[in-house]
Amino acid sequence: MPIFKSDRSTATRRADIVLLIVAVVLAALLAYRGVEPTSFLGGLWIGGTLIQLYFHRFHEPLDDKQAPPPVVSPIKMMSYAIQAKPNRPWREMLIFTILVVWSLVLIISRFI
Repeated sequence: MPIFKSDRSTATRRADIVLLIVAVVLAALLAYRGVEPTSFLGGLWIGGTLIQLYFHRFHEPLDDKQAPPPVVSPIKMMSYAIQAKPNRPWREMLIFTILVVWSLVLIISRFI
């Protein structure tokens, strides 16, 4: 008998919301303060968090049509879930896109 039994499809929903808010606030602070050496560490943290949150968006079970054949690895199940609903992590991908574009604008503006 498992120690932790739950019918919930995710155990990370609240943590994901908090982490997304922290990532956005950190990015805003970096933008406000300007790009400094600490922005590198912040960028790594933001990127890692967004990737983690991206994968957490695929927690819902797949229906029989979309599920892989029986006895699959967790990574294969994740792959099928991403293919079934690739737009689930739209918030995380939007924030990631904004951060990349912002970074490119800052880099290009230094050469102009």
